[in-house]
Amino acid sequence: MVSLGVALIRNDLQIGRLTGREQAIWRKMEPSIATLVDEDRPLGAAALISDSGLFVASRAAVRGESMTARLKSGRNVQMTVLARDGSTGLVLLQAAPWVAGQARPFVAPNAPEQPGVTLLAILGTGPIRAQCVSTRHYGVIGKARRFVPLTEFRFEAPAELIGAALVVCEDGEIVGSLNATLRRQENQTQQGLGQQAFVSQEKIPPVLRGLPGLAQQSTYGPGELTVAYTVGSEVVRQVINGFLSPDHKVNLPSLGLICKDNIGGGAIVEFVAPGSSADRAGIRVGDIIQDIAGQTIRDQVTFARVMLNQRVGAKIAIRTSRGNIVQIRDAVVGRAEDETLP
Repeated sequence: MVSLGVALIRNDLQIGRLTGREQAIWRKMEPSIATLVDEDRPLGAAALISDSGLFVASRAAVRGESMTARLKSGRNVQMTVLARDGSTGLVLLQAAPWVAGQARPFVAPNAPEQPGVTLLAILGTGPIRAQCVSTRHYGVIGKARRFVPLTEFRFEAPAELIGAALVVCEDGEIVGSLNATLRRQENQTQQGLGQQAFVSQEKIPPVLRGLPGLAQQSTYGPGELTVAYTVGSEVVRQVINGFLSPDHKVNLPSLGLICKDNIGGGAIVEFVAPGSSADRAGIRVGDIIQDIAGQTIRDQVTFARVMLNQRVGAKIAIRTSRGNIVQIRDAVVGRAEDETLP
């Protein structure tokens, strides 16, 4: 993955603040971007991912099941919702009418962004420059409390403007849609920008907990500094590949359980969904997961990392303990959408 990316907006004033190289990159990307509008008011950007007219957008920019979008040519198309993903906040849209061959599709990310990388963020008002800060954070998403990796970005823009932004790289990889933000001036996490993303307080540095350190991180520029997050590229890749499949279904791996850090090591099970993969394998609340598919589980973070690398439908061995009893259980990895969690 190369060093430059873009978070999507449209506005001549915004574009004018970019470097010449950044503007050239944006001009190449622009034919592959559609602006979602409501009575000519821009709501956000949608990025082409298939020459058949499939686009993805942040769910914060999508109104209902069908809406109008404007292409670079000025022509309007109708966008119809085909699928939604709760973990990334991405929505799959079908454009009609659509003529194949008029734009180059974006692709799923191959690898995480590297800290220090400069990107651009594009909202409904034009592209702005952003910077990748870290890929080491984790957060809990939605009612299912899905533990996912997060990528942290910083850029100069008010937090209320970025909720529907997409983030893409210079080489045409979609990084994700911006979710939770933290504003330097207010030192507090902003929720509700397209999806609930609750950052784990135990796994991130004080700067992201609203402590004084953030105000000192002002070398990035003189304007208002906003910190924002996307779900990690590993998840985004699986979601986009699922959207591109014939049934448009996302195959995020899941065992159908919720766990937390165990004081003595491992991850202790807090909830098991009835009929889930974990339930069928005999895993129960209070069991401590120590190993999955030969990989040691030290805590909730390593549980999430290991599970992200599993394949839906694969048979895996899970080592659990309860008191002095250690058991090896065979399980079949399920789909996150099929596992009912509270």
